Amino acid sequence: MAKVDCIMDNGAPDGREEIRELDLAAFTTQSDRETEAQFKATPVSRRRLVGPVFLILLVSFVSILGFLWLTSRNLNETTLARDRLVVANLLMAERSRLTAIAQRHSVSDDLYDAFVKDAGGPSGDAALARLSRVLGGLDGLWVLAADGGTLAAVVAGEAVADPSRSAYEGGLRLLVGEASAREDHTAATFLRSGEVVQLGAIAPIRPRGADLSDITDPSAYLLLVSDLTGPFFDRTPFRIGIRGLGVTLEPASDALARLELLDLANEVVGYLTWTHRRPGDQLLWPLSPAFALGLIAIGYFLFLFVRRADLFMERQAYLAAALQQEQSLRNLKSRFVSMVSHELRTPLAVIRAATELLERYGERMSKADQEEELSTIHRSVDTLSRLVDNVVIMGKSEWLTKPSPSVEVDLADLCKQVWGDSIRGFSTTHRLTIDEEGQRRMMLADVAYLRALLSNLLQNAVKYSPGKDEVKVALVYRPREIRIKVKDFGIGIPSEEIDAIFEPFRRAQNAESISGSGLGLAIARAAAKAMGADIKVASEKGKGSTFEVIFSKH
Repeated sequence: MAKVDCIMDNGAPDGREEIRELDLAAFTTQSDRETEAQFKATPVSRRRLVGPVFLILLVSFVSILGFLWLTSRNLNETTLARDRLVVANLLMAERSRLTAIAQRHSVSDDLYDAFVKDAGGPSGDAALARLSRVLGGLDGLWVLAADGGTLAAVVAGEAVADPSRSAYEGGLRLLVGEASAREDHTAATFLRSGEVVQLGAIAPIRPRGADLSDITDPSAYLLLVSDLTGPFFDRTPFRIGIRGLGVTLEPASDALARLELLDLANEVVGYLTWTHRRPGDQLLWPLSPAFALGLIAIGYFLFLFVRRADLFMERQAYLAAALQQEQSLRNLKSRFVSMVSHELRTPLAVIRAATELLERYGERMSKADQEEELSTIHRSVDTLSRLVDNVVIMGKSEWLTKPSPSVEVDLADLCKQVWGDSIRGFSTTHRLTIDEEGQRRMMLADVAYLRALLSNLLQNAVKYSPGKDEVKVALVYRPREIRIKVKDFGIGIPSEEIDAIFEPFRRAQNAESISGSGLGLAIARAAAKAMGADIKVASEKGKGSTFEVIFSKH
């Protein structure tokens, strides 16, 4: 990593700061330290109980209201479903009753002789009138032909002068077609005549003694019709405690329960309505005051319990926070020791080997070989220097918050300078490509932070793209924003490790074979935050990474 001289210099003769003792607690994140300080400064106060207790009471009250509402709704819906089932069964029973009446009275020699043998006429009208007087409780009697046409009709005790003009339009044809398709040649359905909804049932007209199985193609049918009005519902079967039974042509209000009445074409001809009983509203909601009093009592005892448990819970929380911090520090220490032992051993071994070669064979080595060994020693020293610089930078927590004067910086020139300094310790053929987008302008920033940021990003781009030869930097100038993108074509970062790569001493698994301390990105992020910038990363394993630094309000 690049050295940041303006940060490291403390007046020492060699320009380096002496490291006496490294405090690992300085490597904990700033948010962790702020959280711990805030937790320790919070006094033990019963006022803190008001919020949780109030929340518990509120949740309990809402839960009880929800329970009452759900129970009431379920009871109302259950009652409605039961009433619908009862009404539907009663309608089915009435259909069966009317069908049975039609079957019984369609067995008539008078009707058979008048409408089957003679095809209607005065004798048929007289026979139908006599049957109408016998069936005084019905609202209409019709004699239908096999094609659904009307041969005769008696409505409200009076013969219809022109029965061919049916008020049911195509409904009678559907009814006759349904009856002819059934084995017993009977059918029943709901009909609509003007503003009146009726229940109708038909049966084939046959002489006395004739069996239904002997009739294969009836030529005339008897239709009995009953209006679904008040008298219809005054019968004993409908006196079941369901109030307000009636029929409407349009859907009623939500206050009334309803059941659709369908004809044979599955079209709605009307709605059977009745008063919607709501036993849930009548039984449960009066209990709300008792529930409220019980809730207040529970809340009071809960407050007493929480007040006694508050001190214990706070102590447990403090111990848990302390334990977590201790574990974090131990893990950090373990990673630090592992990193230092590995990163120091390698360059020291190289320096030792090169030094021994020079001591033993220096006189016999050519000048080029000697210079190569000296270059190896210099590179190893640079590696050690970068490692020590990075550790000191991360160890100096005040570096993250110490104000520094901002100056105008030319980003393109600074990138070239940092690039030259960054690759000095590497044996690489990488070249830097800088692309600029937008109107180029000077940037007001802290040079030390910016150099540390760019140095670590560029060195990582070179280090983790072995075998490649290009690193791209894109400078994007926008009206109120400047973006710096550093792109390499190296090994990339596994997707499951992207969120953790900015932590100190954290390295991706595919980078363990490459020398590094795991501090570069941590320093880059710290420098970015110190300048009020945001740093993002997009990477694909095996294809490279792109780090983007966003400077707002520039």
